[in-house]
Amino acid sequence: MPSYNSLPPSAHIDHLRAELEKPWEHRVDIDFEAAAKSFMLSTAEGVEAQLLLLALEADVIAANFHQTSLTARKEMPKEQQTYLGCRVRIKDSSLEISWHRNNVIPKERSKSSIRVLSKHIKKGKSDSYDMSSFQREPAWVQAVVADAEKTFAKLRTRAKILTKFRKALREYESLSS
Repeated sequence: MPSYNSLPPSAHIDHLRAELEKPWEHRVDIDFEAAAKSFMLSTAEGVEAQLLLLALEADVIAANFHQTSLTARKEMPKEQQTYLGCRVRIKDSSLEISWHRNNVIPKERSKSSIRVLSKHIKKGKSDSYDMSSFQREPAWVQAVVADAEKTFAKLRTRAKILTKFRKALREYESLSS
């Protein structure tokens, strides 16, 4: 029978269950330290992959909002337009999804071409923005932001759980050596 460490990860559980059923004198040697390191590495990679997936999901929503607002600037009257923006990034191993208001400085007032100054909208302690932060926006923007924020809040919560998971994994690793 192959050793634990030579098996693919999908076979580990069945192998360990079989080993546990055997009398101790018939058990195969297992490199416990190597198995623990393998577990920690694959788990850390899985957590990182999940964080990137959350960021990609948020980025798709932010890009859709951006495209919608660009279309609105071309097709809607000025009072129905928005200069609201959404930023998605991973900062210090954490997912950050934030809203900001863009202020466009015309070419004649800036030294070179058009300049855009962005002002961050504060979210507060919860995982979602207070919709009162968007009350100056047209109704269609408020509806789109509210819909996006439902998903963003879940993504932020999941990202926080991944951060806790990463911290627990570091603690687990410190006990493994």
